[in-house]
Amino acid sequence: MRRHLLTLTAAATAALALAACGTTEPASTDAAGKTAQRITLTDATGARITLDGPAKKVVATEWNAVESLVTLGVDPVGVADVKGYKAWDTAAPLTNTPKDIGTRGEPSMDTVASLAPDLIVATTDLPAAAVKQLRAIAPVLAVKSADASDQIGRMKENLDLIARATGTKAEATQANKEFDAKVAEGRKSLADAGLATSAAPTYFPSHELDGRALVDGGVFAANPVIVAIVEALKRFGDDPHHLDQDDLLVVSLGTGLHEDGYRQEEVHRWGRLGWILPKRGEPPVLGATLGGAADGADHWAHTLLNHPDDPHVHAAETGLPAPIQTGEMSSAYLSEMCVNHFGRYVRHEVAVTDADTPYVTETRDILSR
Repeated sequence: MRRHLLTLTAAATAALALAACGTTEPASTDAAGKTAQRITLTDATGARITLDGPAKKVVATEWNAVESLVTLGVDPVGVADVKGYKAWDTAAPLTNTPKDIGTRGEPSMDTVASLAPDLIVATTDLPAAAVKQLRAIAPVLAVKSADASDQIGRMKENLDLIARATGTKAEATQANKEFDAKVAEGRKSLADAGLATSAAPTYFPSHELDGRALVDGGVFAANPVIVAIVEALKRFGDDPHHLDQDDLLVVSLGTGLHEDGYRQEEVHRWGRLGWILPKRGEPPVLGATLGGAADGADHWAHTLLNHPDDPHVHAAETGLPAPIQTGEMSSAYLSEMCVNHFGRYVRHEVAVTDADTPYVTETRDILSR
């Protein structure tokens, strides 16, 4: 059964990794009378490498290094797993036909040597023994591929390091400028989305965008599980990534639920005003409408994907001891409350779920993390 991991990124994120320092110093004059610039750099391992001039024939053993090179306008002569890069990495498409040097974890030394590169860009994830063999072929610039504390900072500094090695500082400056503009645009879009999707009628004001008044998406999808299923099937509706319903595993994570219904003797006397006037923090008609839509979506998802012996939908929702009022929604309160109650769900409810199917086992692993 096929599984696919989606990664949605901004188109501008074409370079990732670490930083280092670099210097240039004048060297000898070549036969054509041009003065070369010797470049000295310190890579992510602390090793110092020296180049006679900007590298032109570059081999990359990892895809993030390929992205950086392509972003800088440098066509690598050798790339690890070219087929895989073309299939999965669309942020920075190859514009040439590089030689496939093998896998990212085990590049072919003979293939790399046959390309006679000026520079090999690798990551600190590559085994030390492989790096040692590559250094015998050409200078190796090692970059660190990830930094959870500051991934964007690492990306920019790594791009700058590769730019120094390839003489493309101007291209790096332009790429960073375009990236920053894209991030600013994304931040505004996220703010607009947050303000619009939280503008629940009677709770918060509507949010204006492009001349339209937007309100909470809950009026359309109070429980977005069906939307998620449809989007997944639509996104991968064409080969080579075709999916059908049996390929999906849906884990629906709730934010807590407090159910405190009304008795019949109350409801039957309300009339029109009774349904509209706020009770227990909200107008009953709004709670009934949104709650009914959410329950309906959950029912449809289970009907579509769940089978008695092989469930594909797992809804994780924990009960809350009391409703949360808007004024109580501080970060500290919500963090403590949600973590405690959801942790209780994982410990007690998921722990006793039938674990005979791979879907249930995978779901338990996801929730436990």
